[in-house]
Amino acid sequence: MQTTNISTPQQGSRNHQPAWLNKMNMKTKYDNVQTKPIRTQLALLASLSMFVLAPMAQANFIATLEVTGNWSAGSTWNGGVVPGASDNVLGQRNCTVAYGSSDNYTVLGVYWGHSTGSTKNSILNMSGGTLTSTGDFNVGESAGGTLNQTGGTINAASGKIGNYYSQGNSALTWNLTGPGAVAITGNFRIGYNQGQSSGRAGNCTFTQSGSGSSVSVGGNLTIGTTDNNASAIGRSYVYNLSDGTLAVAGTVQFDPLGTRQFNFTGGTLSFG
Repeated sequence: MQTTNISTPQQGSRNHQPAWLNKMNMKTKYDNVQTKPIRTQLALLASLSMFVLAPMAQANFIATLEVTGNWSAGSTWNGGVVPGASDNVLGQRNCTVAYGSSDNYTVLGVYWGHSTGSTKNSILNMSGGTLTSTGDFNVGESAGGTLNQTGGTINAASGKIGNYYSQGNSALTWNLTGPGAVAITGNFRIGYNQGQSSGRAGNCTFTQSGSGSSVSVGGNLTIGTTDNNASAIGRSYVYNLSDGTLAVAGTVQFDPLGTRQFNFTGGTLSFG
């Protein structure tokens, strides 16, 4: 089964940044602070500091830049620290990271392919183990991103290929070619739902061809884009299923823009 549509863009553009950056843009106002006694002012300032800094302390970002190494090695990561449960992971600038059968890590979020420049591509090669994101799992956050999964299990609250824009024509690709598993409790999106005025988007593709592979989506599987930038509309958003099992608890749906395809040539598909 194949669905292909091309739509005409509407006028206008938008300027957005990732949702995880928006969380830090919090403003708090205390009225009439200067009219209160100094002891009250100090108490209010202390309370304000705790209130504003608390969410920032929770939003840790650990990145790897232009390095080849193992996920479990501190030398792979800036600062020499392997990401943990309170960390967002940024795979940046032509890095190549291996995730093996002995690896078992939980992180706050994964943003693989986070950089600037049309030639940048971050690669994650997963052959085994378990990688859990309690938040988002994004391939192609703002540059080229590739996930080659030949084994292992990825758990995430939500999944996305292509987040808010991609530099140049960088491909955003997730290849499940072995007996691996992907379990997403929420929605899984292949395509952009945000954009910048530059909107230099890349093609977004998920390919499931591994014998014994499984993908489960607790919400909806959405293919396409709502970004009315001409570059985003001119790209393709594709799910290829030729082997394994795809189970979607919600529906398989298509956003109105871009070239959208669901290619089903083998395996087992269930939804609804």
